[in-house]
Amino acid sequence: GGANTATTNASGVATSATFTANGMPGSYTVTASVVGITGTASFSLTNTPGPPTNITATSGTPQSAAINTPFPAPLVVTVTNASGTPVNGVTVTFTPPSSGASGSFAGGANTATTNASGVATSATFTANGMAGSYTVTASVAGITGTASFSLTNTPAPPASITATSGTPQSTNDDAAFGAPLVATVTDASGNPLSGVTVTFTAPSTGVSGSFAGGKKTATTNASGIATSATFTANGTLGSYTVTASVTGVTATANFSLTNTLGPPASTTATSGTSQIGPINSEFAAPLAAIVKDAGGNPVSGVTVTFTAPGSGASGTFAVGGDTATTNASGVATSGTFTANGTTGSYTVTASAPGATATASFSLTNMDFSVALDVPGTVQITRGTSATVKLDLATIPANTPLPAAVNFTCLVPTALSSAACSLSSASIPAGSTSGNTILTINTMAASEQSPPPTGPSSWLPGLPLVSSAALLALIAMLGMMGIFSAGPWLRLPPRRLPAYLMLALLAITSLGLLSCSGTSSSSSASTTHPASNAGTPVGPSIVMVTATSGNVSKATAININVN
Repeated sequence: GGANTATTNASGVATSATFTANGMPGSYTVTASVVGITGTASFSLTNTPGPPTNITATSGTPQSAAINTPFPAPLVVTVTNASGTPVNGVTVTFTPPSSGASGSFAGGANTATTNASGVATSATFTANGMAGSYTVTASVAGITGTASFSLTNTPAPPASITATSGTPQSTNDDAAFGAPLVATVTDASGNPLSGVTVTFTAPSTGVSGSFAGGKKTATTNASGIATSATFTANGTLGSYTVTASVTGVTATANFSLTNTLGPPASTTATSGTSQIGPINSEFAAPLAAIVKDAGGNPVSGVTVTFTAPGSGASGTFAVGGDTATTNASGVATSGTFTANGTTGSYTVTASAPGATATASFSLTNMDFSVALDVPGTVQITRGTSATVKLDLATIPANTPLPAAVNFTCLVPTALSSAACSLSSASIPAGSTSGNTILTINTMAASEQSPPPTGPSSWLPGLPLVSSAALLALIAMLGMMGIFSAGPWLRLPPRRLPAYLMLALLAITSLGLLSCSGTSSSSSASTTHPASNAGTPVGPSIVMVTATSGNVSKATAININVN
C-alpha cells in the first residue's frame, strides 16, 4: 500500500511492509533511517529477470536481395518476459527453408544471443541461387511462438546459356532421340539461375523433328538446368541444329542432331501390276517394288523376295529372278515372269525382311477361243460361195486382249480353184470379244480361169510356165540337139527360125500354171486353174488360224462341195 515506515516494538525492532522488486533486473540497496540519528541501516537486494515469454521480429523484414547475394540488413529480434521486460542472454535460433528459394548465414552461424535490451542480431544472410519469396523464422527454447522474416530472392539477369547434354546425337527417322536436350543458364558471375524460361527451337522445314506434346519451353531448376520434352525426328534424313534461347541473352545453346535412315518398314508395288498375259508366255514387264523405312525414305541394299501362288493360275520367274536387291532408289526389279498354263487372276507378293507391309501385284493369265457361230459342216454348191462367222472370246470372260489377234485362212491344195477371204484380219488389243466372217468361193466347171496374177510371163501374151513346163521344154530342146550342138552361134542360120517356132509351140502346149492351196488374211481370193474343171465336189477342210503373240489357235471348218 506504499507504506514505507514502521514503528519499533518493545524490543526496539521495526518491520517493513512486503517489498516487491520492480521489472528491472539488478542489485541495489534499501536504507532504513530514524529522525535524529545520523547513520542508516542498509539492505542489499537483487532483482533477477523472469523467464522469456515473447520473441518479436524487430528489423530486417521484409527485404529482398538478388540471388546469390547478401541481404542488406541482418535479421533482428527482441525477447521479453511476461512483464514485457527484455531478457538478456537468451539464445535465439534463425531457421531458413531447407529447399527452394532460401539462403544461408555467414559462417553457418544461425544463432545469436540477446543483449541487455533483449535484442538478438543474426549473422549476414545471403540468398541462394533460386528466385522466390520465403520466410526465415527466429525461435527461443520455451517460447511457443516464433518471429518471422519475409524475404525475397530476386533473380539476376541471365548472361549465358550453354548446352549441357543431348548433343551430338542421332536416331532413325520418325523415332525419338535417346536423350533430352539439356541447357544451363547462368548470370554474369557464372551463378546458375533458377526459374528462367528456356525456349527450344527446331528447324521449321526440311530435316527436323518435334517435341512431345508440342512443348517447346522448359524452366530452369535450382541448378540453372532446363530439360526439354522428348524430341522425335521427322521423316527427312540429314543433320541439323536445335537451339535453346533465353530472353535477354543474344547467344544460344546449340544441339547437333542427325536423322538417319531406318530399317525397312514397307514394300510397295511400283510397276508391273495389273498385267494380263497369254498362258505359257512371258509377261510384258517385270515386277518392281520399292522398300521404304518408317519415314517413307527408300532403303537400298535390301533383298526382296517375290512369291507367286504355288498352285492354280500362277507363273514362274526366270532362274534367280524371284529375289532382287533394292537399288539406290530403294527399287527391286524381278526377273522375267512367265505365266503357267492355267487361266485366271492371282496375286504375286513382294516382301522384305523386317517390313510389315508387302507389295501385291495383280496378274491374269488369259487365253482365247475361236468357234463357229453355227457349228456343223458348211454346205457349198459348186460355183457359189458360202460365209461362216467365227466368234472369238477371251478366257477368263471379259478379259482384255493384251495384244491383237490376227486371222489367216488356208484352202487345201486338193480343193483346186477355191479361195477364202476374211472380213476382219485382226481383232485389236484391249478387246474382250470379236468376230470375223470367212467367205469360201468355189468355181463351177464351165467357168474360165481369170488372168494369172504375179510376175510377168517370159513372152508377151503367154502364161507363166510351171516347173514341169520348163523341164519339158529343156528336154525337147535337148532332143533337138540345140544344147548338144554347142553355142548358139554354131547353129546354121537357116535353121534358127524353125527351132524358135518349135520352142514356142512346146511352151504353148506344155505350159502349166502353178495350182496349189493358198492362204489369205484379206478379201482377195485364190486364182483358178487354167482348165475349166471347176472346184472338186465332196468334203474338205478350210483352216482358220488366230494368232496373238506366240499363242495360236487353229480352227478346222468342215465343208462339203456339191
